[in-house]
Amino acid sequence: MSESLSAPARLLPIIYNPAAGQRRGAFFTRVLAALEARGWRAELRTTGAPGDAKAMAAAAAREGVARIAVAGGDGTIHEAVNGLASQPQGGARREGARRGPQLGIIPLGTANVLAQEIGLKLRPDAVADCLTGQKELTSRLGSVGGEVFLLMAGAGFDAQVVAEVSLPLKRRFGKGAYVWETLRQAFSYRFPELELELDGKPERARSLILTRAAHYGGAFLLSREAGLEKDGLQAFLFDSGGPLSVLRYSLSLALGRLESTRGVRRIPVERVRILGPAGLPLQADGDDVGVTPVEMGLSSQSLRLLVP
Repeated sequence: MSESLSAPARLLPIIYNPAAGQRRGAFFTRVLAALEARGWRAELRTTGAPGDAKAMAAAAAREGVARIAVAGGDGTIHEAVNGLASQPQGGARREGARRGPQLGIIPLGTANVLAQEIGLKLRPDAVADCLTGQKELTSRLGSVGGEVFLLMAGAGFDAQVVAEVSLPLKRRFGKGAYVWETLRQAFSYRFPELELELDGKPERARSLILTRAAHYGGAFLLSREAGLEKDGLQAFLFDSGGPLSVLRYSLSLALGRLESTRGVRRIPVERVRILGPAGLPLQADGDDVGVTPVEMGLSSQSLRLLVP
């Protein structure tokens, strides 16, 4: 534990999603105990509806707190990141908080992609060490329409799965709900062709993933060319659709070979425009965030992320 932190910094506001905590309640309790053992006191700010995490993160930034944590899944983290991004310079006047609070995570979700991305072990002591430590990564954010994202955004098949997956099934079966919805959509989704512009160059594809992160869906390696410590974006274009293509892409992803798979193109990019078709769902960090058409790319904003 660092002695350089002042006494008020030992109070840790935690934005807590109790819906995610239902599945990992015992883990969360052990994290809180580990924080207490390190001399930190948790201040729970419990969400009750969509949008609460965003509002709470924005309020914490305006208060000028040094760091906050989010206890929930990637969707709750996505909301909190957008709340912080809505407050330039964190809303604080003092020099030490001028760039906004540091953000730490307590992974309670289904996939916990961010935890995998930063190498955070799902052990209470490891999480508490990260939350109370001093190691941070300043990561550039992406943008999609009026939202920012930390990990990735997408349109086409994966966004359709995110839009249609059942919340009760997610709570009951975790990742199994996504497996089921992927299988269902593989046979029912029509895979309309996306009309795209990548840095002004016309392209077409059946699906698009625009990523800052190296991983997808948890532990699956998407690309070593991506990473939260890097400045750029990687666009993955999927040229074919249908059940067999979904199976082929899924197996390649599981084997860490997606980039070399026939029908998959990875293109470094700064700006993507989805011109059509209109009305297709969009996802960002695993959340449903609207519909096409839209412009996506690098944001001018960054996030201070606590890492192991």
